[in-house]
Amino acid sequence: MSASGPVVVLGASGYLGSHVLRALLAAGHREVRAVARRPALVPPGSGIEVVRADLTEPGAAAAVVTGASAVIHLVADIDHTGGRGWRTAEGPAARDVPADPTLVAVLAALAERRCPVPVPVVWSGSVTQVGTRSNARVDGSEIDRPETGYDRRKCRAERLLRDAGRAGHIRAVALRLPTLYGPPAADGCPAGGGVVAAMVRLALDGEPLTLWNDGRITRDLLHVRDAATAVVRGLNVVASGRAWPVGGDSPVELGELFAQIAAVVATVTRTRPVPVQRVPAPEFATAEDLRSIEVDSAAFRRATGWAPRVGLDDGLRATVEHEVEARIAVR
Repeated sequence: MSASGPVVVLGASGYLGSHVLRALLAAGHREVRAVARRPALVPPGSGIEVVRADLTEPGAAAAVVTGASAVIHLVADIDHTGGRGWRTAEGPAARDVPADPTLVAVLAALAERRCPVPVPVVWSGSVTQVGTRSNARVDGSEIDRPETGYDRRKCRAERLLRDAGRAGHIRAVALRLPTLYGPPAADGCPAGGGVVAAMVRLALDGEPLTLWNDGRITRDLLHVRDAATAVVRGLNVVASGRAWPVGGDSPVELGELFAQIAAVVATVTRTRPVPVQRVPAPEFATAEDLRSIEVDSAAFRRATGWAPRVGLDDGLRATVEHEVEARIAVR
Protein backbone atom coordinates (compact mmCIF):
# COMPACT_ATOMS: atom_id res chain seq x y z
CA MET A 1 0.00 0.00 0.00
CA SER A 2 1.73 3.15 -1.21
CA ALA A 3 -0.93 5.78 -1.99
CA SER A 4 -1.08 8.83 0.28
CA GLY A 5 -4.12 9.62 2.38
CA PRO A 6 -5.67 8.18 5.51
CA VAL A 7 -6.57 4.59 6.17
CA VAL A 8 -10.30 4.87 6.84
CA VAL A 9 -11.68 2.45 9.43
CA LEU A 10 -15.46 2.06 9.29
CA GLY A 11 -16.97 0.68 12.48
CA ALA A 12 -13.96 1.99 14.39
CA SER A 13 -15.73 2.23 17.74
CA GLY A 14 -16.58 -1.49 17.87
CA TYR A 15 -14.85 -4.40 19.56
CA LEU A 16 -12.64 -5.33 16.61
CA GLY A 17 -12.46 -1.79 15.21
CA SER A 18 -10.96 -0.32 18.37
CA HIS A 19 -8.24 -2.98 18.29
CA VAL A 20 -7.61 -2.32 14.58
CA LEU A 21 -6.98 1.37 15.28
CA ARG A 22 -4.21 0.43 17.69
CA ALA A 23 -2.82 -2.21 15.32
CA LEU A 24 -2.58 0.40 12.57
CA LEU A 25 -0.57 2.69 14.83
CA ALA A 26 1.69 -0.21 15.84
CA ALA A 27 2.28 -0.98 12.15
CA GLY A 28 3.42 2.58 11.50
CA HIS A 29 0.32 4.09 9.91
CA ARG A 30 0.17 7.75 10.89
CA GLU A 31 -2.86 8.87 8.90
CA VAL A 32 -5.91 7.08 10.25
CA ARG A 33 -9.56 8.15 10.10
CA ALA A 34 -11.84 6.43 12.62
CA VAL A 35 -15.47 6.45 11.49
CA ALA A 36 -18.43 5.24 13.53
CA ARG A 37 -21.92 6.20 14.68
CA ARG A 38 -20.52 6.99 18.11
CA PRO A 39 -17.08 8.57 18.55
CA ALA A 40 -14.28 6.02 18.70
CA LEU A 41 -12.04 6.06 21.77
CA VAL A 42 -8.50 6.55 20.48
CA PRO A 43 -5.14 6.62 22.26
CA PRO A 44 -4.27 10.13 23.51
CA GLY A 45 -1.90 11.95 21.20
CA SER A 46 -2.30 9.36 18.45
CA GLY A 47 -3.38 11.89 15.84
CA ILE A 48 -6.23 9.66 14.70
CA GLU A 49 -9.00 11.66 13.04
CA VAL A 50 -12.31 10.77 14.69
CA VAL A 51 -15.42 11.14 12.53
CA ARG A 52 -18.96 10.48 13.71
CA ALA A 53 -21.20 9.44 10.83
CA ASP A 54 -24.24 7.37 9.91
CA LEU A 55 -23.18 5.71 6.67
CA THR A 56 -26.77 4.98 5.71
CA GLU A 57 -27.41 8.71 5.31
CA PRO A 58 -27.17 10.03 1.72
CA GLY A 59 -23.68 11.24 0.93
CA ALA A 60 -22.16 10.08 4.22
CA ALA A 61 -20.10 7.25 2.74
CA ALA A 62 -18.66 9.45 0.01
CA ALA A 63 -17.68 12.06 2.58
CA VAL A 64 -15.83 9.73 4.93
CA VAL A 65 -13.83 7.93 2.21
CA THR A 66 -12.70 11.17 0.58
CA GLY A 67 -8.96 11.00 0.00
CA ALA A 68 -8.66 7.52 1.51
CA SER A 69 -5.62 5.44 0.65
CA ALA A 70 -7.40 2.35 2.00
CA VAL A 71 -10.69 1.39 3.62
CA ILE A 72 -11.26 -1.16 6.38
CA HIS A 73 -14.93 -2.11 6.60
CA LEU A 74 -15.85 -3.45 10.05
CA VAL A 75 -19.36 -2.06 10.35
CA ALA A 76 -21.47 -4.43 12.44
CA ASP A 77 -24.02 -6.34 10.39
CA ILE A 78 -25.20 -9.08 12.72
CA ASP A 79 -28.91 -8.91 13.47
CA HIS A 80 -31.61 -7.05 11.58
CA THR A 81 -34.49 -9.11 12.95
CA GLY A 82 -34.85 -7.63 16.42
CA GLY A 83 -32.92 -10.39 18.19
CA ARG A 84 -30.45 -9.77 20.98
CA GLY A 85 -27.42 -11.48 22.48
CA TRP A 86 -24.45 -13.26 20.98
CA ARG A 87 -26.53 -15.54 18.80
CA THR A 88 -27.94 -14.22 15.55
CA ALA A 89 -31.66 -14.56 15.00
CA GLU A 90 -32.88 -16.67 12.10
CA GLY A 91 -36.13 -16.53 10.23
CA PRO A 92 -37.74 -15.16 7.05
CA ALA A 93 -36.64 -11.60 7.82
CA ALA A 94 -33.03 -12.72 8.27
CA ARG A 95 -33.12 -14.65 4.99
CA ASP A 96 -34.60 -11.91 2.87
CA VAL A 97 -32.69 -8.77 3.90
CA PRO A 98 -30.64 -7.07 1.15
CA ALA A 99 -26.87 -6.75 1.20
CA ASP A 100 -25.23 -4.56 3.82
CA PRO A 101 -26.30 -1.00 2.86
CA THR A 102 -23.14 0.58 4.27
CA LEU A 103 -20.93 -1.57 2.04
CA VAL A 104 -23.11 -0.76 -0.97
CA ALA A 105 -22.74 2.97 -0.26
CA VAL A 106 -18.98 2.76 0.27
CA LEU A 107 -18.38 0.79 -2.93
CA ALA A 108 -20.51 3.25 -4.91
CA ALA A 109 -18.54 6.17 -3.48
CA LEU A 110 -15.20 4.58 -4.36
CA ALA A 111 -16.40 3.74 -7.88
CA GLU A 112 -17.28 7.39 -8.43
CA ARG A 113 -13.77 8.45 -7.41
CA ARG A 114 -12.23 6.61 -10.40
CA CYS A 115 -8.84 6.27 -8.71
CA PRO A 116 -5.99 5.42 -11.10
CA VAL A 117 -4.77 2.87 -8.53
CA PRO A 118 -7.51 0.71 -6.97
CA VAL A 119 -7.98 1.45 -3.28
CA PRO A 120 -7.64 -1.63 -1.06
CA VAL A 121 -10.84 -2.43 0.82
CA VAL A 122 -10.49 -4.95 3.64
CA TRP A 123 -13.83 -6.40 4.67
CA SER A 124 -14.55 -8.77 7.56
CA GLY A 125 -16.77 -11.76 6.97
CA SER A 126 -17.18 -15.05 8.82
CA VAL A 127 -15.74 -18.53 8.39
CA THR A 128 -19.28 -19.89 8.76
CA GLN A 129 -20.22 -18.38 5.38
CA VAL A 130 -19.12 -21.60 3.71
CA GLY A 131 -22.16 -23.35 5.21
CA THR A 132 -22.74 -26.99 4.26
CA ARG A 133 -19.44 -28.82 3.78
CA SER A 134 -18.06 -32.34 3.78
CA ASN A 135 -15.51 -31.86 6.57
CA ALA A 136 -14.59 -29.51 9.39
CA ARG A 137 -11.55 -27.91 7.79
CA VAL A 138 -12.02 -24.65 5.87
CA ASP A 139 -9.23 -23.22 3.68
CA GLY A 140 -11.07 -20.95 1.23
CA SER A 141 -11.27 -23.40 -1.65
CA GLU A 142 -14.79 -24.55 -0.75
CA ILE A 143 -17.97 -23.70 -2.64
CA ASP A 144 -20.17 -21.57 -0.40
CA ARG A 145 -23.49 -23.09 0.62
CA PRO A 146 -24.63 -20.70 3.37
CA GLU A 147 -27.52 -21.90 5.52
CA THR A 148 -28.40 -19.00 7.83
CA GLY A 149 -29.65 -15.53 7.06
CA TYR A 150 -26.49 -14.09 8.58
CA ASP A 151 -24.20 -16.15 6.36
CA ARG A 152 -26.27 -15.53 3.23
CA ARG A 153 -26.06 -11.81 3.91
CA LYS A 154 -22.31 -12.02 4.37
CA CYS A 155 -21.91 -13.97 1.11
CA ARG A 156 -24.01 -11.42 -0.72
CA ALA A 157 -21.85 -8.58 0.57
CA GLU A 158 -18.69 -10.45 -0.36
CA ARG A 159 -19.95 -10.90 -3.92
CA LEU A 160 -20.50 -7.14 -4.17
CA LEU A 161 -16.95 -6.61 -2.98
CA ARG A 162 -15.58 -9.02 -5.57
CA ASP A 163 -17.62 -7.42 -8.36
CA ALA A 164 -16.18 -4.02 -7.45
CA GLY A 165 -12.71 -5.54 -7.52
CA ARG A 166 -13.24 -7.09 -10.94
CA ALA A 167 -14.49 -3.74 -12.23
CA GLY A 168 -11.20 -2.18 -11.14
CA HIS A 169 -12.79 0.19 -8.63
CA ILE A 170 -11.05 -1.35 -5.60
CA ARG A 171 -8.64 -4.08 -4.53
CA ALA A 172 -11.01 -6.44 -2.74
CA VAL A 173 -9.71 -8.25 0.36
CA ALA A 174 -12.35 -10.39 2.07
CA LEU A 175 -11.25 -11.87 5.38
CA ARG A 176 -13.33 -14.63 6.95
CA LEU A 177 -12.88 -14.59 10.70
CA PRO A 178 -13.83 -17.19 13.32
CA THR A 179 -15.08 -16.59 16.86
CA LEU A 180 -13.10 -13.72 18.40
CA TYR A 181 -12.36 -13.41 22.08
CA GLY A 182 -10.18 -11.34 24.40
CA PRO A 183 -10.41 -8.12 26.43
CA PRO A 184 -11.43 -4.74 24.99
CA ALA A 185 -8.73 -2.58 23.40
CA ALA A 186 -8.79 -0.13 26.33
CA ASP A 187 -10.97 1.01 29.20
CA GLY A 188 -14.22 2.34 27.80
CA CYS A 189 -13.96 0.37 24.55
CA PRO A 190 -16.60 -2.30 23.84
CA ALA A 191 -16.16 -5.80 25.19
CA GLY A 192 -16.58 -8.79 22.94
CA GLY A 193 -19.58 -11.02 22.56
CA GLY A 194 -19.45 -14.63 21.44
CA VAL A 195 -19.43 -17.92 23.25
CA VAL A 196 -16.21 -17.30 25.21
CA ALA A 197 -17.43 -14.03 26.69
CA ALA A 198 -20.82 -15.54 27.47
CA MET A 199 -19.32 -18.53 29.29
CA VAL A 200 -16.83 -16.39 31.22
CA ARG A 201 -19.67 -14.22 32.51
CA LEU A 202 -21.76 -17.23 33.47
CA ALA A 203 -18.84 -18.77 35.36
CA LEU A 204 -18.18 -15.52 37.21
CA ASP A 205 -21.86 -15.47 38.19
CA GLY A 206 -21.43 -18.96 39.63
CA GLU A 207 -23.73 -20.50 37.03
CA PRO A 208 -23.10 -23.87 35.36
CA LEU A 209 -21.83 -23.82 31.79
CA THR A 210 -24.37 -25.51 29.54
CA LEU A 211 -22.83 -27.67 26.84
CA TRP A 212 -24.95 -29.04 24.03
CA ASN A 213 -24.70 -32.75 23.28
CA ASP A 214 -21.38 -34.49 23.99
CA GLY A 215 -19.09 -31.45 23.74
CA ARG A 216 -16.94 -32.89 20.94
CA ILE A 217 -17.79 -30.14 18.46
CA THR A 218 -14.66 -28.11 17.66
CA ARG A 219 -14.31 -24.37 17.23
CA ASP A 220 -11.45 -22.26 15.96
CA LEU A 221 -10.88 -19.29 18.27
CA LEU A 222 -8.87 -16.18 17.42
CA HIS A 223 -7.75 -13.57 19.92
CA VAL A 224 -9.07 -10.17 18.92
CA ARG A 225 -5.58 -8.67 18.94
CA ASP A 226 -4.44 -11.27 16.41
CA ALA A 227 -7.54 -10.57 14.34
CA ALA A 228 -6.69 -6.87 14.32
CA THR A 229 -3.16 -7.48 13.08
CA ALA A 230 -4.58 -9.77 10.37
CA VAL A 231 -6.88 -6.98 9.21
CA VAL A 232 -3.95 -4.56 8.99
CA ARG A 233 -1.83 -7.12 7.11
CA GLY A 234 -4.74 -7.51 4.72
CA LEU A 235 -4.05 -4.02 3.40
CA ASN A 236 -0.97 -5.40 1.67
CA VAL A 237 -2.64 -8.37 -0.02
CA VAL A 238 -2.03 -8.06 -3.75
CA ALA A 239 -4.45 -10.68 -5.06
CA SER A 240 -7.94 -9.21 -5.33
CA GLY A 241 -11.21 -11.07 -5.08
CA ARG A 242 -10.65 -14.30 -3.19
CA ALA A 243 -11.81 -15.08 0.34
CA TRP A 244 -9.14 -15.47 3.00
CA PRO A 245 -10.04 -17.65 5.99
CA VAL A 246 -8.14 -16.44 9.06
CA GLY A 247 -8.06 -18.39 12.31
CA GLY A 248 -6.06 -19.31 15.35
CA ASP A 249 -5.14 -22.63 13.71
CA SER A 250 -5.64 -24.35 17.09
CA PRO A 251 -9.16 -25.80 17.11
CA VAL A 252 -10.53 -26.85 20.49
CA GLU A 253 -13.46 -29.06 21.45
CA LEU A 254 -16.20 -27.10 23.19
CA GLY A 255 -16.22 -29.50 26.13
CA GLU A 256 -12.53 -28.87 26.67
CA LEU A 257 -12.98 -25.12 26.19
CA PHE A 258 -15.80 -24.84 28.72
CA ALA A 259 -13.85 -26.87 31.28
CA GLN A 260 -10.84 -24.63 30.72
CA ILE A 261 -12.94 -21.48 31.18
CA ALA A 262 -14.36 -22.86 34.43
CA ALA A 263 -10.85 -23.68 35.64
CA VAL A 264 -9.40 -20.27 34.75
CA VAL A 265 -12.28 -18.45 36.46
CA ALA A 266 -11.76 -20.61 39.56
CA THR A 267 -8.04 -19.84 39.60
CA VAL A 268 -8.47 -16.09 39.15
CA THR A 269 -11.30 -15.80 41.70
CA ARG A 270 -9.97 -18.46 44.09
CA THR A 271 -13.24 -20.34 44.06
CA ARG A 272 -14.34 -23.81 43.02
CA PRO A 273 -14.90 -24.39 39.30
CA VAL A 274 -18.50 -24.20 38.19
CA PRO A 275 -19.84 -27.43 36.66
CA VAL A 276 -20.10 -28.04 32.94
CA GLN A 277 -23.50 -29.58 32.25
CA ARG A 278 -24.22 -31.52 29.08
CA VAL A 279 -27.75 -31.09 27.74
CA PRO A 280 -29.52 -31.91 24.46
CA ALA A 281 -29.28 -29.22 21.81
CA PRO A 282 -32.36 -26.96 21.83
CA GLU A 283 -34.79 -26.74 18.93
CA PHE A 284 -33.48 -23.35 17.86
CA ALA A 285 -29.94 -24.70 17.31
CA THR A 286 -28.83 -24.41 13.69
CA ALA A 287 -26.89 -26.99 11.73
CA GLU A 288 -23.83 -24.73 12.01
CA ASP A 289 -24.14 -24.76 15.80
CA LEU A 290 -23.74 -28.53 15.77
CA ARG A 291 -20.96 -28.73 13.19
CA SER A 292 -17.22 -28.56 13.87
CA ILE A 293 -15.10 -25.96 12.12
CA GLU A 294 -11.33 -25.75 11.82
CA VAL A 295 -9.69 -22.90 9.93
CA ASP A 296 -6.68 -23.40 7.68
CA SER A 297 -4.99 -19.99 7.41
CA ALA A 298 -2.03 -21.20 5.35
CA ALA A 299 -2.89 -19.14 2.25
CA PHE A 300 -3.24 -15.91 4.21
CA ARG A 301 -0.04 -16.63 6.12
CA ARG A 302 1.89 -17.12 2.87
CA ALA A 303 0.47 -13.95 1.36
CA THR A 304 1.09 -11.68 4.36
CA GLY A 305 3.52 -13.28 6.79
CA TRP A 306 0.86 -13.04 9.48
CA ALA A 307 0.57 -15.59 12.28
CA PRO A 308 -1.48 -15.67 15.49
CA ARG A 309 0.58 -14.74 18.55
CA VAL A 310 -1.76 -15.10 21.54
CA GLY A 311 -2.20 -18.64 22.83
CA LEU A 312 -5.52 -19.83 24.22
CA ASP A 313 -4.23 -20.18 27.79
CA ASP A 314 -2.94 -16.62 27.94
CA GLY A 315 -5.92 -15.25 26.04
CA LEU A 316 -8.50 -16.85 28.33
CA ARG A 317 -6.73 -15.71 31.47
CA ALA A 318 -6.53 -12.11 30.20
CA THR A 319 -10.22 -12.23 29.28
CA VAL A 320 -11.23 -13.47 32.72
CA GLU A 321 -8.97 -11.02 34.55
CA HIS A 322 -10.40 -8.09 32.63
CA GLU A 323 -13.98 -9.13 33.33
CA VAL A 324 -13.19 -9.46 37.04
CA GLU A 325 -11.57 -6.02 37.11
CA ALA A 326 -14.52 -4.51 35.23
CA ARG A 327 -16.96 -5.93 37.77
CA ILE A 328 -14.93 -4.57 40.67
CA ALA A 329 -14.82 -1.12 39.05
CA VAL A 330 -18.62 -0.79 38.91
CA ARG A 331 -19.29 -1.86 42.49
